[in-house]
Amino acid sequence: MNTRLYISSVIMILVAMNCYKLSSQSAHSYLRSGDKAYDEGNYSSSEELYLKSLEEETSTQGHFNLGNSLYQQERYEEAAEAYASAINHLEKDEDRAKAYHNQGNALYNNQDLEGSIEAYKNALRYNNQDEDTRSNLVQAMTQLKQMQAQQQEQQQQPQDSDNQESDEENQEQQEQQQQEEQDSEELQEEQEQSEEQQQQEAEQDSIQNQSPQDSLSQAQLDSLMQQEVSKEEALRLLQIAEKEEKKLRDRIIRQDANAPKPKKDW
Repeated sequence: MNTRLYISSVIMILVAMNCYKLSSQSAHSYLRSGDKAYDEGNYSSSEELYLKSLEEETSTQGHFNLGNSLYQQERYEEAAEAYASAINHLEKDEDRAKAYHNQGNALYNNQDLEGSIEAYKNALRYNNQDEDTRSNLVQAMTQLKQMQAQQQEQQQQPQDSDNQESDEENQEQQEQQQQEEQDSEELQEEQEQSEEQQQQEAEQDSIQNQSPQDSLSQAQLDSLMQQEVSKEEALRLLQIAEKEEKKLRDRIIRQDANAPKPKKDW
């Protein structure tokens, strides 16, 4: 019984080894067929064959070649993922540098500039002599700076527009305030001129009301002279009348001097 079990176990092991051998041969066959389709430019067929190869057996070469097929079909995001799967299983620095280089190209074409820059840097860490990778890195960094500068400029334009509108509003407010101050000054000046004119008219009326008194003084003087007053008394009254008349003339002259002068027309 033990012998039978042993024979049965041996048979099962041999079957498993044969199945694994057939699977390996099948995976390798799909891989070789995929390479042939890729070289012929039939990238869709090569993709299918590489996927079948990976279904049979996971291999670094299968992921790497699948990435190339996807890249040629401009499916850059999927290609970058395939290169990442290959990188996880690569051991040689040279192979890792190639995979990172291809991943950088896929990310660059997918507009992921920051991701491509990081991939190119990783490629140079494993092979710092690769001039193509170095050139691609410089190009990606330059384009990233240009894009960031353009975005900053676009963000700055609305801010400049807001500042310009704010400056215009402030200028309008200042002009309005200046106009209000000017109107206030003109109104105050008109009020002062009106008050001054009213004061002058009042003084003029007062002078006119005093004229009959002066005339009365003159009449009184004539009456006294008719009453045959003394010569000395008549002379004194005459001097008083002349003084009053002089005061009146002086007052009229001062009023004329204080009268507002008319504005000039240019």
